[in-house]
Amino acid sequence: EIDRLADPDVLSIAVLNSHTAEPTPTGNDNFGRPIGAITPAGTLVTVTIRQRYHAPSNSDGERVDANTTNLYMKRSTDGGRTWQGGYPIPEAVAGDTMRAYRWHTTGGPRWGTATQAQEWGAHWGRALGVQGRAVYAASQEGLYASDDEGASWRRVEVGSGLARDERPLYLAPEIRTHPEAGLVLLGHFPEGKRGPTPQIAVASSADGGRTWQVQHLDTGGFELVEPSFDRLPDPDLYFVFSRRDPFDRSAAPVQAILRRHGGRWSLEQTAETDIPFDAPRRDMQDTHGVFYNPVSGRLEAAVSYRGSDPADYGMKVSLYSLSLDDALAGRAHWRFDGVLHNHRSGYGNGDAPPKRYGTGRGEGQHPAGIAADAAHAWVTFGSGPSSATWANSYSVRRTLDTDRLREVLTSEDGLVNLAQDRYAAAAPGWRTPLDRLHDGRTDGLRSTALHEASEAVVEYRFGGERQIRRLEVYGGDGGGCTRWTADYWDGNAWAGVFSSDALPWKNSDGSWMHREIPYIGSVPGEIRTDRLRLTFRTEPDRPLRLYELRLWAVPEEYRPAPTIDAEATYRLP
Repeated sequence: EIDRLADPDVLSIAVLNSHTAEPTPTGNDNFGRPIGAITPAGTLVTVTIRQRYHAPSNSDGERVDANTTNLYMKRSTDGGRTWQGGYPIPEAVAGDTMRAYRWHTTGGPRWGTATQAQEWGAHWGRALGVQGRAVYAASQEGLYASDDEGASWRRVEVGSGLARDERPLYLAPEIRTHPEAGLVLLGHFPEGKRGPTPQIAVASSADGGRTWQVQHLDTGGFELVEPSFDRLPDPDLYFVFSRRDPFDRSAAPVQAILRRHGGRWSLEQTAETDIPFDAPRRDMQDTHGVFYNPVSGRLEAAVSYRGSDPADYGMKVSLYSLSLDDALAGRAHWRFDGVLHNHRSGYGNGDAPPKRYGTGRGEGQHPAGIAADAAHAWVTFGSGPSSATWANSYSVRRTLDTDRLREVLTSEDGLVNLAQDRYAAAAPGWRTPLDRLHDGRTDGLRSTALHEASEAVVEYRFGGERQIRRLEVYGGDGGGCTRWTADYWDGNAWAGVFSSDALPWKNSDGSWMHREIPYIGSVPGEIRTDRLRLTFRTEPDRPLRLYELRLWAVPEEYRPAPTIDAEATYRLP
């Protein structure tokens, strides 16, 4: 990863472990979706659950790990480079210790249940958010607030809580805010002892968490599990992104719009996304975080999968994004923006039974609530080798210039892909939006661009001279092409790069066509130009369908990363 992540302002990854306070690992921060939030002053606060195993108790409700705790907090005042704190909030505030979970391993429900729910009505899960200078952290242990950006905490005495019909609310990751409703969080109610209903709840508090108003929302039959959400430019609108119940079936995530009008909430434009999943292998989307990026104008989600194989989706932390217009209209075509972190092994407990998810060694990634300021976003996730050894949480700082980030994340062999919407200047002849050619997707018909006439043209203007090395195009599904031509601007006129014969795809699976740049001018194997034009021609009445284009170029400013002493940095005692 070192060469690919050469510019720390674009992308950097840091261990959340505070080395001064924690010279040796004292617990596993891996399980339980680390959640991030940022205050107006720029202080990063994270909470996770610290435990070595998937559940901290055996079937009798006995704790099996002395280091298990809940709401384990860390904070950073320097943009995530170093971290302070590192202590359990309930224990530090009130001397509370974590109540045991009862985890039914055989003959019972797959969802864990707390032996005793907190009186305020929360069930499993945890949430984090900021209102003004105050930071709020919530779990089944209670609701806590910090008035000094996470340096110290107090317990909020909740009078009217979240339970409905004696059923506690399973908390989702984020606590957001609304100008009138105050604190807002989403969750779902367990149905008996067996997981979520096809409905979610929205809870709001206008008095700092002391009393809560809870409204049940119908989701149109979708099961929304641990829904992540963020506020849109309209203060009455929020975007909701949720995984589905992973234990009954594999299914794509769901998106929706949460609206507040006249003091009431409604869930609208609910739709299944086209984010891929592999049902036969059960590589389903697991945990996630979503935020609205004001720089790109897109909803951007960090997604991890629950799978036993590190190949394909595996447990990677992947980025997908959706335009604001599509989100508001309920259109669900997501662009793939790259992989933040590629886990080396899959989900599971190694050779230990049960092997429901295979024998992969890795507890998973589990990204959750995303923090963002005017220039960067922080994605936190847990990653570890197995539940037999300690692991930790990590924080990714990424630029809000998502187009620049995509170039880095999708780079190969030291080259970046310039086939981006921001460079596409003209595209006569295309019937579908041109962004289908630059969505990073070749997995479905929604990621194709079609033409109406016998010729379709795409022109790219880079805003400066770039060194182009290789061109690639992906097509298929019976589409045909009699000629593929590339031209570049030599400063005065268009000049030919090559004119290829028919592209070699004739089957339903599709295929890539690669063309190296021929010897042009004084530099072999590349062209230097600020404009490139691609023309595709077909026979009359014969369809042309292209999934993806890629223009491989030398990075503009390549700065090698400093040498990393992995042994000294990551060695465990």
